[in-house]
Amino acid sequence: MTKSYLVSIVIVNFNGLQLLRGCLVSLKKNPYKNTEIIIVDNGSTDGSVEFIKNLKFKIGNLKLIKNKRNVGFAEANNQAIRKAKGHFVLLLNNDTVTTPNFLKVLVDKIRSDNLIGVVQPKIIFLDNKRLQSGGAFFTFLGFLYYFGYSQNPEEKKYNQAMPVFSANGACILIRKEVIDKVSLFDKDFFAYYEETDFCHRVWLAGYKVIYEPGATIYHKGGQTSKQMAESFILFHSFKNRLASSIKNFELSRLAGTVLSLVSIYLFLFFIYLTKLQFRLAMAVINALLWNVTNISSTLKKRQIIQTKMRTVADKAYLLVISRPLSMRYYLNMFLKKEVLLENED
Repeated sequence: MTKSYLVSIVIVNFNGLQLLRGCLVSLKKNPYKNTEIIIVDNGSTDGSVEFIKNLKFKIGNLKLIKNKRNVGFAEANNQAIRKAKGHFVLLLNNDTVTTPNFLKVLVDKIRSDNLIGVVQPKIIFLDNKRLQSGGAFFTFLGFLYYFGYSQNPEEKKYNQAMPVFSANGACILIRKEVIDKVSLFDKDFFAYYEETDFCHRVWLAGYKVIYEPGATIYHKGGQTSKQMAESFILFHSFKNRLASSIKNFELSRLAGTVLSLVSIYLFLFFIYLTKLQFRLAMAVINALLWNVTNISSTLKKRQIIQTKMRTVADKAYLLVISRPLSMRYYLNMFLKKEVLLENED
């Protein structure tokens, strides 16, 4: 009989009572029973904490971490990971609905190759049943190419396992030993792009990030973001993308990527100004200023990553997980604002 490895399922919740209820109901149908569930509540005021406390009497091996305030998606996941006892850690958004066999498929996939550090299932929008994420590829502009976004999930090309630059944080299974090697999410990110920054370090450490379409989950999407101002989201998304590049790329790649990102940011700043969207314009400028004022801290993180975590050169993995730029793709994404919000949560 195949050994069943403990999986720590981590769910971060912020005023998502009804969504959390649906997520947990779907998890009850999961036949992979060697799990622990760790729910981190980020200062909810909608009765979520009371609901979770009552659940502890009905669901075995359930833990609650209660924060008095919203500490952000990155740090909330870190809190749970520190307490996780599993061989693998599954990060799962509270607005997801899982399918019965998804976890076994993900565990089998990550165990099939010791170099697989992260694996992501096929993620389908719950409302319209279109594909949300088949993983993300890197482009030379520094933005990501979201494979299969809003396409028919039944198409053949979206049903083949493959390496990707970044998994989507709505649902990722991580090998615990990889976390020990590349560290936790960057708590300064608060939210947005934190999983891409993490996956980048996974590649640097010599591991792989894999898209496995044999496992499927459904994702409502955008539910936590609805509780935040667009300028707030834009600020964190833009600051984190730039900070991640500074931390992770070799010098030969870094200059071009930073120049590209700063140029695009300034272009968007002027676009927002001409459209009289002053809050968004200031969000872009503040994202740049944050990186300037925090450059010392970022460079210290870079030093650790480049000297203690990196085992492979950028060209070794970028050849595998990069895609050529499609201006039409980015135009469509920009018009939908998806490129700004990093297609998350």
